[in-house]
Amino acid sequence: MEKFEIQADPRHLVRSVQNAMQGNAIRALVELITNSDDSYSDLEDSGKTHSGIIEILYRKDGYCGHFAVRDEAEGMSKDDVRKSFGEKSYGAATSGLKEGKRRRSYFGQGAKDALAGMRDRRIVTIKDRFLTECKVYIDRGKLYGEISETIDATPALRTTHGIMGNGTVAYFVADPGKTGSVPRFDRVQMEVANNYMLRKIMTNSRRKILLIDENNNERRRLRYKLPEGKEILTDDFTISYKEHSDFRTHISLWRSEKELTQSGDDRAGGLLIIDDANVVLDISLFKYETEPLASKFFGEVIVEGFRELLKIEEPVLTEEREGLARRHPFC
Repeated sequence: MEKFEIQADPRHLVRSVQNAMQGNAIRALVELITNSDDSYSDLEDSGKTHSGIIEILYRKDGYCGHFAVRDEAEGMSKDDVRKSFGEKSYGAATSGLKEGKRRRSYFGQGAKDALAGMRDRRIVTIKDRFLTECKVYIDRGKLYGEISETIDATPALRTTHGIMGNGTVAYFVADPGKTGSVPRFDRVQMEVANNYMLRKIMTNSRRKILLIDENNNERRRLRYKLPEGKEILTDDFTISYKEHSDFRTHISLWRSEKELTQSGDDRAGGLLIIDDANVVLDISLFKYETEPLASKFFGEVIVEGFRELLKIEEPVLTEEREGLARRHPFC
């Protein structure tokens, strides 16, 4: 067993893990689903075919909720796991953003945050016939990881984890004694399907998101449906910031016939803000957030070149997964 302390960059502390997830099982699922989507995107960029299946496993055991997110994507070798979860990985640029990959790009924090804030958290991954397991946990104010020795992915192990080819499954337990209330199955479906951070994944025809209740083997396909409405504005403009080239920006604004929810991660209204790699950054109506006359508005803003700010580590996004840092000059 290889055990080590995960060293944080100076700008990150264990408190960042706790602030990011806030003991919320839905937030943890969002991070893990996004990781699976990233892995499928890597396969697409390399011209490889895939199933696009992402399974969310749910099981209630007493007051606790047992969750898992499983994909049939790339899988990881032990070296891949060490790079993503090993020493000095927390807060470092391990997501692949700087290499030009289409990642959500929180500089190597997502999966570690999702797992470390929960109970019984571990990742099992299979790549090229070999299985590697990694555990992440907080002990006495420090973030630790344990990577097991790589073993053969036998048929029995593949059946246990539900990975027949390459792929990854991340497990965690939401304990109401530590993380607050555990959402019911129907609530998980609603909040995950409508979560704004997953909107582009839920509407991607190359992805199939399944929610599975292991208590009764019920399976549901998760999708997001846009509100019905009429486009009332489309425009292109540029944003200037420091010495950077102008950021070309496109806005499409729609008005629904009905009032829309304009708050919460599963809000129907607001402007979905994305970069030119189709990665969701935020959702907002900015200073009109509480304006009653804007309650029917929804739409999209595409900011080209935004990822260049992330590559140079401009703090334009909050560490708490709350989108754009409103006080940053660019925002």
